Amino acid sequence: MTALVVFGLVLEYWHEIPEAMEALRKAWSWKPLCIVVGAILITVGVAGELIVQFIASGKETQLRQANDEAFAGLNSEAAKARLDASAAIDRAGELEASNLQLRRDLLSTKTRLVAEQVKLQKEQQVTAKAQKDAVDAQRQVNIALASRILPRRVHAGTVARLKKLPEAKVEIWYRAEDPEAWSFALDIRTALEQSGWVVKEPLALPPSRFNGKDLPIFGAEILDDHHEGFIPFAIASNPRFGSNDIDLDVIAGLIAGGAPNTADLRFAALAIGIGSNMFTRDATLPNNFFRIVIGMRLPE
Repeated sequence: MTALVVFGLVLEYWHEIPEAMEALRKAWSWKPLCIVVGAILITVGVAGELIVQFIASGKETQLRQANDEAFAGLNSEAAKARLDASAAIDRAGELEASNLQLRRDLLSTKTRLVAEQVKLQKEQQVTAKAQKDAVDAQRQVNIALASRILPRRVHAGTVARLKKLPEAKVEIWYRAEDPEAWSFALDIRTALEQSGWVVKEPLALPPSRFNGKDLPIFGAEILDDHHEGFIPFAIASNPRFGSNDIDLDVIAGLIAGGAPNTADLRFAALAIGIGSNMFTRDATLPNNFFRIVIGMRLPE
């Protein structure tokens, strides 16, 4: 539209400007001068506006294109962001469902584990009771066996044999909770005192201190500072031995491992008298001193 205005102004002043110039050449006057200057200013101003509009239109087109591209990019990024957000929401939903299933599985596993632990505890209690019953039963069996293995009386003829041999000192230990061991210890003390030996009061072995480890396996054991060994049980417990000096020599020879001396004969007479087949050397004991331990060893 501005171009048409410019074209109209050119047509309008096409004749007026030459006429005004001719009048101005003939005679000086402000009117023709103002007509020429006004026509030029109007035409140039409108033409300038046309040029500015043309340039501005190009810039506006470039800005519009840039804006369109920017909006298109932003819309594309927004669409991508919406897609990513939707995918993230889907993944979050899947993870939440997976976590829920894992929690359910964990709870189920814990429930089964607690049930198995309860079952195991019950089985352990049953096993512990069965083991305790078995130990108690074995203990009763061992006590019954001990009462049969442990001699009840000193063999006949012991006092007469020991009076023919040198005297000695003796201490007697017995298992505290075993009444038969206590009774036998008193019987031994009486026989040895009648033989002229020096005998200390029998000493009870408390299980809390000795735990049964100092007790003999077969009921009675003799300790001194010299002898160490074992007599066949059938010989040591045979009542016919000790009836004469020849039998005593046989046992003394077994103990000495050869020709016996007086100390071997005395040891053999004591072993036969109390029915002991075990003897142990204890270097801490003084000479002519015996320790007799009574009471079968029981499992703890």
